[in-house]
Amino acid sequence: MDIMEAIAHHDARIRSAGRSHHKDGRKRGFVMDQFMAKVHFEPNSGCWLWEGSEGDPYGRMMVSGLSAKAHQLSYCLHKGPLVSGLDICHKCDTPGCVNPNHLFLGTRRENGIDAARKGRCRAQVLRVGDVKNIRAAIAIGIPQRQLAETYGVTDATICDLKMGRTWAHVDH
Repeated sequence: MDIMEAIAHHDARIRSAGRSHHKDGRKRGFVMDQFMAKVHFEPNSGCWLWEGSEGDPYGRMMVSGLSAKAHQLSYCLHKGPLVSGLDICHKCDTPGCVNPNHLFLGTRRENGIDAARKGRCRAQVLRVGDVKNIRAAIAIGIPQRQLAETYGVTDATICDLKMGRTWAHVDH
């Protein structure tokens, strides 16, 4: 069951039960209501900070037996289903933020490049095709710094590639 199916299943159960409370007195709620009850609105950054769980920087919430990451659940609730092969990325770089306006779809590579540009991680791993493209770009005079930013790596990585200290096994 994916997140969208879990949301639909949970909310359908609530509707069909016709009761607003569990037998033990706890209030029943639709997923959106339960979700928003665990959000703290941070006025300075605009982030919606997840307060539903500790230990996981992204936070989690159980929905019909499925443990969903809070930012993914927020994306589904506010924007629609997840797309296979794409990650939910944060514009704000705050893992605990669930503000749908701070979330966007991106490939794992795009997310890594974004992280490197913002100084959140070290250099990204290059692929053979990238190495060939970088070498071709160096040959026509594209600045190393520009290539480093484009590929989400350090200037030293581009220099090492150019000098043959790395990726020597890949044809020039």
